[in-house]
Amino acid sequence: MNNKILSYSLMFLALIGFTKKSYSQCCNTSQYPFTTILAPSSGATQIISSCSYLSEYSVVSSIVAGSSYTIDVASTNAWVTIYSGSSCGTFIASGASPLTFSAPSSGTYYIHWTVDAFCATSTGCRTTTITENIYGCTSSIAMNYNPQATIDDGSCSYSICSANEQEIVITITTDDPEDYVEWLTKNSQVFQDAAGEDVSSSGICSPMAGGNEMNEHYVWSFHPSTSAMLSNRQFSSEDSQRAIRKISSKRDLVRRDMWSVMKGEAVGEAGTTNANYNVMSETDDAIAYLQGIEALEKAANDNGFAVSFAFYTATAAGDRAGMVMVSVQAETSDELGRFLDQRQSGWMSDALSGFDVVRNPVEDFVMNCTTIAVNN
Repeated sequence: MNNKILSYSLMFLALIGFTKKSYSQCCNTSQYPFTTILAPSSGATQIISSCSYLSEYSVVSSIVAGSSYTIDVASTNAWVTIYSGSSCGTFIASGASPLTFSAPSSGTYYIHWTVDAFCATSTGCRTTTITENIYGCTSSIAMNYNPQATIDDGSCSYSICSANEQEIVITITTDDPEDYVEWLTKNSQVFQDAAGEDVSSSGICSPMAGGNEMNEHYVWSFHPSTSAMLSNRQFSSEDSQRAIRKISSKRDLVRRDMWSVMKGEAVGEAGTTNANYNVMSETDDAIAYLQGIEALEKAANDNGFAVSFAFYTATAAGDRAGMVMVSVQAETSDELGRFLDQRQSGWMSDALSGFDVVRNPVEDFVMNCTTIAVNN
């Protein structure tokens, strides 16, 4: 009696072992494509086949030991089983598509396609791919951004410390903007000489729509650090004060705000003009908002719009303390308008879908901006 029970027990254990293998280690007998596919490198994706059946296996060579790869079956649920050595040789990994695995050895790998983990099969073309993964920070706004990375490993590091570039925006009102811009351009070298290395570039933005008051203009300057920004040598020297007295009766100073640059764009040479759409918002999560802006910028560029985005946080801005400002920049007002016309499009609606969670818009305005001086 005991021998019979033991026999049944051994049979049961053997059945469990067989079932476990069939559940995860599927092995097909038909190869497709008939040729061997070369594994990608440097974060690239390689199409294995545009017509794989979930009853076949594919052969991929030049797999590198220690590298991470993702195997994918497009637009369908599928199960992937991987062997090395031969078509059903040493078991490497299995799982639902997309399956990411780390190669334990270099060489040729055999990738089997099935419907599920029970090794069910089906016909019908599916596109199959293999991608070499590079782990790192994928956010271009982070200090340790890795442009080669294909998978974000959570290592992104952000900083809004005083070492970042800073911007001062002086809001003025004038009834004669042309005369004011002419004066500012004429005296730009005076201000630049006074500032020295404390100012990297400066210019003025004139409103097209929005803003708090009519005839507002925004005189801006970028500084390499907070200490450089606070030095105020740009306007406090004797020559600067002499130049300012010539225009003081023709303009009113409204406010002076300081902003930290979390995501900036290159400033053009003196005389360069562009169109800007700015949005000031309240937010409790500047990093999440910034990442959303980065995604929107990529979506805009992918859809053929030549716009760039900058992102600022208020350093010392009075009633704007704690706010952030996003600036969308285009070379022309036509190009900026083309982009803004897409606000109801599917791609922009998708990109904007999470914004309401991370920010509350307070003020927006459209401007033409001119770079007046650049410290080369």
